[in-house]
Amino acid sequence: MIQKQFATVKNIILISLTCIACIVPFFENTYVIHFMIHTFITIAYALSWNIMAGFCGQYSFGQALYAGLGGYFSAYLFTQYHLSPLLCIPFIFLFCGFLGGGIAYLSARLKIEHAYFTLLTIAFLECTRILFEAGQWFGGASGLFIPLSSADSLLNLRLSEAGFYYVLLFLVILFTLSTCSIFQHRLGYSARALNHNIDAAHSVGINTVKTQAIMMFISSGFASIVGVISAFYQNSLFPDQAFSMQKSLNMIIAPLLGGLGSPWGSLIGGIIMTTLGESIDWLLEMIDFEKGGLKQVIYGIVLLIVILKIPRGVWPYVKKYAKPYV
Repeated sequence: MIQKQFATVKNIILISLTCIACIVPFFENTYVIHFMIHTFITIAYALSWNIMAGFCGQYSFGQALYAGLGGYFSAYLFTQYHLSPLLCIPFIFLFCGFLGGGIAYLSARLKIEHAYFTLLTIAFLECTRILFEAGQWFGGASGLFIPLSSADSLLNLRLSEAGFYYVLLFLVILFTLSTCSIFQHRLGYSARALNHNIDAAHSVGINTVKTQAIMMFISSGFASIVGVISAFYQNSLFPDQAFSMQKSLNMIIAPLLGGLGSPWGSLIGGIIMTTLGESIDWLLEMIDFEKGGLKQVIYGIVLLIVILKIPRGVWPYVKKYAKPYV
């Protein structure tokens, strides 16, 4: 009974937040819209990473690989062949999904797990960054620039701030509903079984290789979609930024803060991370202090505190203490 009441309260809160988010652009506050866009990007990346890490327990530190490839491929096809990035998204999703799924398949077949899987994903990320910097197919180290347009076009992702806001809001809702569906599906149960004990899962008949490959396929595909939209929002791509380790770490921090294995953890973690980042920038600007790498240091301190005090993230504790009151 309590479980059903809590689920009802969660749904009401989620619907209420969605309704509030839908009316934010009508206030025409540029800063708020810009802040919310970055929050949505952070949440979308967190949801994509959480599918593999939160369910299967395999931590990919190379998630920026799929986001970077998605951004580069869509931008190149648009600038060189005038192909709509929105129409290219399904093909980019499949390409990056099969790439990520292939890496997961090989690692599962070769028993490359946990820390070694993490190192493998880092290796793929770094190799791709070096290739894109050295080669001239996509502009090399000089980067790739997407031309601006005076007219809004959803197909070409040439939109105003409000336009990108609604596209990313839709993406966050889609990813959240997809994660909830996976959570309740047989695939989600199989993936969580791997997280607890991969040998035990295999012994009861779960195809561990197939499960990891499918989950990584979805995770990589989702990251590539966010990479496409993010690239057209920023209008430029550089290998050292698109395929940077820092970008992958930013995708990881949010779900770790919020709590792995649940879309609510990614939502809460994304909001905390973006709010914390903006607060740090505002505070350092107010005291006229050169920030340098201070933001990353504070992120590290906050993450260390979370790991020591609430190792499962914020959401499990919210869930634990809120249940008696619903």
